[in-house]
Amino acid sequence: MLSPKMNGMIFRMLLLVSGLAMIMPLTTLAQIGPQVPASAGGQVPPTVPSSEGPQSNVFEFGVGFGATYDSNLFINSKTGSSSDIRYSVFPRLSLIKTLPRLLLNLRYSPGVEISEHRLYQSLFSNNLDGGFTYTLTDRTAFTARQQYNISTNPFNSLGGPIGPLGQATFLPGYKETSLVSNANLSHQFSEFNTLGIGGFFADRKFENNRQGQPTTNLIQSRIASGNAFFTHQMSPKNTIGLQYQGQALEFPQQNARTFTHTFSILDTITFSSRSSLTLFGGPDYSLTSNQVVFSLGGIIIQIPLKKNSWSGAGGAIFTFRGVRTALTGEFSRGISEGGGLLGAVSATSGRLELVERLTKNWDIDMNGTGAVSSLISASSSATPQLLNYGGGASLKRALGRSVSLQFFYQRRNQSASNFGQSFGNHDSGGISLDIHFLRPFGR
Repeated sequence: MLSPKMNGMIFRMLLLVSGLAMIMPLTTLAQIGPQVPASAGGQVPPTVPSSEGPQSNVFEFGVGFGATYDSNLFINSKTGSSSDIRYSVFPRLSLIKTLPRLLLNLRYSPGVEISEHRLYQSLFSNNLDGGFTYTLTDRTAFTARQQYNISTNPFNSLGGPIGPLGQATFLPGYKETSLVSNANLSHQFSEFNTLGIGGFFADRKFENNRQGQPTTNLIQSRIASGNAFFTHQMSPKNTIGLQYQGQALEFPQQNARTFTHTFSILDTITFSSRSSLTLFGGPDYSLTSNQVVFSLGGIIIQIPLKKNSWSGAGGAIFTFRGVRTALTGEFSRGISEGGGLLGAVSATSGRLELVERLTKNWDIDMNGTGAVSSLISASSSATPQLLNYGGGASLKRALGRSVSLQFFYQRRNQSASNFGQSFGNHDSGGISLDIHFLRPFGR
């Protein structure tokens, strides 16, 4: 096992590599230039039908008004769960700019969320999502992206199967602050071969925002990672590759760290211009120095240990974009952070989303997610485990070129074993009205 001094040096090096993404103010970008695999920091295409073509050189101003009923927003050991209605107002500004060698996309949405029964403090939320792709030459491209989110809405999180943060934990009444930054440099050094390097940094913390309750912050996590990949296009419909990723997970409240080294084989199969499947997998080596769990009494407990282990990591991404139908499926297994309740975990998670344009004015979006997270390097007879799964749907009606109305419902089940946390079932539904205006510029 590496010494604590060496582990600290590795963490600082990964932090430096991933920090390249943080110095640039960075919605999903269409990739131009050499393609970066999603498993190596590239972006999973948005789930939208091909009839909704990409926009360029557009400025948008909009505002959304929403009312959301939540069946399990507040939990108290004496009174049990309580329902509530959350009212929200979210103005937003977005910019999409296309130049011969630059694609820029920036979206910012501040807002306010108010609890009808004052179960938690009113929150001024923030959401920033931006990025750019710059093609230095016809064969070389640099891509960077920055995401920042503050919200008490448990359904609004940056976590997911593909990416540095784990599947969102549904914690009623807690404010989540998340930041994800990444950058990638890729170079196509011959007609069929591409090399790339990249890195990311992520930070997630939860603060108790419930009225009349003691301050109880959950487990904070920081993740720094660096990766390198090589891809070879064997045919127009098949691309294979190799990838290495080194990752450092830190939980600063109790001085717990986990380092991972993952080697993966990649295979992307392009069935047609509308659909593709990416598979990746390989061995994962981890070194753990201490572990943390969130206990029933609201205390973050440190588990002293020094341990290294081998496991398998991998996943799959399927995308389909038809004229009226779009489908995205994601699956992954690997080491991640435990969403505020656990430290470093072995997580198996998945997501499925289907979007259908029913008519000119009606769209439906259906989705499902699930994740099982187990604390790594703990005793096999009493390993803390978190399970959450659920699904939902939204129906959107266009009332004109600039106004739309949306009805939505989400159902989540969550359970935790061996450390006393049980948040039970979670139902959320509501209505939102969106008003937006598009203005072309710089054509």
